[in-house]
Amino acid sequence: MNRARGWLFSALLVLNTIAGSLWAVVLWPLPHRIGYFFAVRCWALANLWLLRVICGVDWEVRGAHNLPAEPSVVLMKHSSAFETIAQALLFPRQTWILKRELMFLPVFGWGLATMRAIGVDRARGSRAIRSLVRLARERLAEGLWIIVFPEGTRVAPGQTGNYAPGGAMIASAACCPVVPVAHNAGDYWPRRSAAKKPGTIRVVIGPPLDSRHQGARKLTGDAKAWIEEEVGKLRDISDN
Repeated sequence: MNRARGWLFSALLVLNTIAGSLWAVVLWPLPHRIGYFFAVRCWALANLWLLRVICGVDWEVRGAHNLPAEPSVVLMKHSSAFETIAQALLFPRQTWILKRELMFLPVFGWGLATMRAIGVDRARGSRAIRSLVRLARERLAEGLWIIVFPEGTRVAPGQTGNYAPGGAMIASAACCPVVPVAHNAGDYWPRRSAAKKPGTIRVVIGPPLDSRHQGARKLTGDAKAWIEEEVGKLRDISDN
């Protein structure tokens, strides 16, 4: 039954994503905040409502008081597709660091482009990093938050991926805070599985890290240590 509900949710998620992408394209001539509201926030609200109603998966947040007043760089654990949706509701108006290839997809990629997403061409090596930092600083100056999954790809619960320093490099260059975020979504919405485990996903937003007097590697290491420690605590709750 969980698998059947999961497939139903996945089908509706795809339809909602197409609709959200179309909204982003149609509303592109209007101010960014208008397109963002309909294409991103409404999309996220609808999908998380469907996740709760169809699959019995709810979510809660601790540490929202830790969010800085200024646009910041978020380093977030990546173990599920859940966080790619919830991020739109967790943080103010934002954009995302993602693989450049995604922006070439019909409709979906066009929608990402209108939402000021930053595509990374990994084949360009160090030049890609310089371009990434420059574009991200421009987005921050526009008032957008930058969301980064430092592990790059989803990792299974209980595992730790390699934390790339790109997000911390952006924060250091822009002299803005780094906000670490932990969660246990992978225990309820596993990667590569249609089935969802009913329950409550817990998200913890950590105290911001000051990037002004730290190198990117030290900043990344501090964020990683905090995130992985919190994820371990949350997994203990999931197991009980």
